[in-house]
Amino acid sequence: MEYRNILWIDDCDTNDAGDIEEDFLENELNGQVSDDTNLIKPYFGEFYKDVKLIKEFVTAIEELNANHSCYDLVVFDMDMKRGMEKDEYDKIKNKLKEKRVSVKEEWDQFSVNAGIYLYFYLLNIGYPNSRMIILTGNGKDLPRERLENAFIATDPFNLVEKKGGEIRDSTEWIKKYYSDDDYYCVRRMVYKSCEYWRENLKQIDEKDIAFNKLYYPPNEALTKEIFENMLERVELLFPVTRPTDVETVYYQALQVTTMFHEESAKLVNLDKECKEIKKYHQMIRNFRNWSAHNKFQATRINASIFIFLFCITLRTYFESVNSEEGKLISKNREWYKIYEKEAFECIDFDKLNYARYEEFYRQDWQRHFKKIKDSNNAKKKCWECRDINRLLLESGNCDNKKSNKMEITDCLLNLLENHFVRDDKFRDEGSGYLFSIEYKWNCVHPINKGYIDELLSDSDSYYIGLAIALYLKIKGD
Repeated sequence: MEYRNILWIDDCDTNDAGDIEEDFLENELNGQVSDDTNLIKPYFGEFYKDVKLIKEFVTAIEELNANHSCYDLVVFDMDMKRGMEKDEYDKIKNKLKEKRVSVKEEWDQFSVNAGIYLYFYLLNIGYPNSRMIILTGNGKDLPRERLENAFIATDPFNLVEKKGGEIRDSTEWIKKYYSDDDYYCVRRMVYKSCEYWRENLKQIDEKDIAFNKLYYPPNEALTKEIFENMLERVELLFPVTRPTDVETVYYQALQVTTMFHEESAKLVNLDKECKEIKKYHQMIRNFRNWSAHNKFQATRINASIFIFLFCITLRTYFESVNSEEGKLISKNREWYKIYEKEAFECIDFDKLNYARYEEFYRQDWQRHFKKIKDSNNAKKKCWECRDINRLLLESGNCDNKKSNKMEITDCLLNLLENHFVRDDKFRDEGSGYLFSIEYKWNCVHPINKGYIDELLSDSDSYYIGLAIALYLKIKGD
């Protein structure tokens, strides 16, 4: 099952949306599967795969009653005469009445005003009117008049006109409902990914879940129900009505998603066969531990870093690391095309200031080094920090003073490579021996657009390239 986030309710009469009169029996006998793509694509353009079309009024209100929270956009026609039978009238009235929508009109008038009743039905089940659109083939004046007669303000109201199987203006109309607000792009990614992994979990045993194979013996494996419950909890944090503070929601959702990266899942297990992916797991482990112990400066995350960390977290749970394709997390996976690629394209990497990479990195490295050097409970470990991963680990263990709080971008440092190399010197001074430690900048590849483009084009280094670009974007803002 593929998640579809747009519900389109339309009787598809021949006047404005194509012909509903399709011989389903003949199609079945000929081995053809009924497909509404040809009806949907002219209206929704590139979004056609995200659209679920329902042509019958009763089926539509039943779907809304059961699954309205799954859709972030509901598009419906005003006149639904071809989508209902007269002998269903009593059933329709009773179903509407269950949600406190009263029908006073006779059948003929009700059928042409069905969109008004859908509007009130949606309101009464808690659906926001800002995510409703009337897609009408009756022109805009008549639907406006009907809405106003029902005491519904039509300015602003989302009205789009269709005629003869196409949108009056262009299929670009749908983009504004996503391009103007990244929350709905994030929500769509969350729902798509959660549905994908719930379906995937049905096909495998607990012992075959990648996370279990890395950390747990078969008798201690995390059950499929545990992962399924986590996915459901994440979805509940993303209502169709946009939350007031979405960045706090992103932070809370990531806390839920990373919950299994606790100390019982020992990272040391990755030292033997899976060193290449340890830094990805360490990145997620850091977020889990720092957020659980109130280590962050702010409990908010922007959409870009949420998308990245969320997708990586799901990969640490479910992506096999012992395949012939290699042990690095790569984009050569089915789920990359299903939900990751679209979400990553929402991240705008224009105008990155590559020249400031070294400056940002040096500042962060020195900040963490100074924390453990000055902290009484960690200074003895200062000289053991030979790489960025160990430095972050010890820095995150410092006390909870305000000056010791972690930044959200610190989670990305695990993937940015260890650009400081420790140089130990021990020499005979004649009168005694001198031992000195120096950390030298050692960035093999200059960080510029060409290098990042090269990383992003390679399957195995793709997520490192994303991490560097995100780091530059967030630090530079």
